[in-house]
Amino acid sequence: MPVKDTLRQNEWRLTGQRRESWNILRMLSQQSHLPWCIIGDFNDILTTEDKRGHAPHPRWLLNGFRQAISDCDFIDTSIQGHAYTWARRLGHEDVVEERLDRLLVSQSWMNMFPHSSISFRERLAMEPNIENVVLNGYFTALKSLTNGDASLEENTKKILRGVRKELKSFNLLPTILLMVKL
Repeated sequence: MPVKDTLRQNEWRLTGQRRESWNILRMLSQQSHLPWCIIGDFNDILTTEDKRGHAPHPRWLLNGFRQAISDCDFIDTSIQGHAYTWARRLGHEDVVEERLDRLLVSQSWMNMFPHSSISFRERLAMEPNIENVVLNGYFTALKSLTNGDASLEENTKKILRGVRKELKSFNLLPTILLMVKL
């Protein structure tokens, strides 16, 4: 989108808006008819089921993204595992989760790889040393307990904060695994 800067008397181009991104997808889909697989964070959702928590997603965004996917004849493949790939305020009552990552494919790509799927796995479940991570946080916090007069509740909270701090060193959002059977 061209931007006219009246203060400086010049013009410049602004990109990165959703509509422009959708139009780039449309343009690319017309430039080649090779089988196409596009995977990643689209920073947008297709349906209201792709979001949990907080305010509903604006209808114009849902419709716009869905129309772009339709215009490109993409197939939104099914997912296995955790349904949401982005979260804000994990561990709080007002957590918001959204499915921003997708595997979109053309029909010709799907014909080549009919058994493909995308799988979102909890990073913690895949971590081979998760027990050590939790124990390290527990024992670190336990060592810091110096006040013998503190209540069990206060000590427990301190230990849990230590475990939480250790766990924050991990990206707790799901890891994307693309499974393609050849």
